[in-house]
Amino acid sequence: MDTSRVPSADEYAEQADRPGISDCRTATDLQGLRTKVDLIVGILADVFRPERNAKILVAGCGEGVEANLVGNHFHIETIGIDSRLHHGLEPIGPYALVGRGDLTDLHFADASFDLVYCYHVLEHVDDPGKALAEMKRVMKRTGILFIGFPNKNRVVGYIGQHEGATFREVVGWNLNDYRKRVRGRFENALGAHAGFTEREFLQIARPHYSSIRPVRNDYMMRRYASVRPIIRVLIGTGLAELAFPSNYFICAG
Repeated sequence: MDTSRVPSADEYAEQADRPGISDCRTATDLQGLRTKVDLIVGILADVFRPERNAKILVAGCGEGVEANLVGNHFHIETIGIDSRLHHGLEPIGPYALVGRGDLTDLHFADASFDLVYCYHVLEHVDDPGKALAEMKRVMKRTGILFIGFPNKNRVVGYIGQHEGATFREVVGWNLNDYRKRVRGRFENALGAHAGFTEREFLQIARPHYSSIRPVRNDYMMRRYASVRPIIRVLIGTGLAELAFPSNYFICAG
């Protein structure tokens, strides 16, 4: 890759097979990530209409591909941070900069961002309550947080998480979850990729946000538009709590 210019999202994704933190293992993963960003942007359309000087924080950005995609969509400055990066903020696209950062100790001034975007990161943070407090601190008064994480009550997970994942990999990840459930170790703090139930998340988020709106059903209706009748049945019967692999919320106030 030519290092004399800022790489595009596609070029940056080509580096994802190197050891370390990887957003996209394959071109299929990159397309899946684009699809998810498009879905989230659609969900945010009614509540996030950024002005030209708005700023976005992608909290937990991996190598930065997702931050680049978000910045390119909105055409505004987007900063991505991740604790596993080993450099200060560096440009990776026309709107995005990424660098090392800690969600529980954000080195940004109060009220710096119009949107905080946190996709499947909170479950990896040692102190999720502190991370939520820090994300609220750096949000502007009219800002919002979009956050997603695994649904701890799910029966099956990881479907669609890596579009290029093999069937064997997905089965293995789920079997690992079941083993930890049986052993009473299905907790983020014990190394499991557990996530949170809606009730657990509300308990740690309510001290910091006055408005917390679940958008999981909206996400699933958009993500699986071809089977919307089935999605509606799952929602209507309450089975969504077991069937839907992730939880999504928009928080404000």
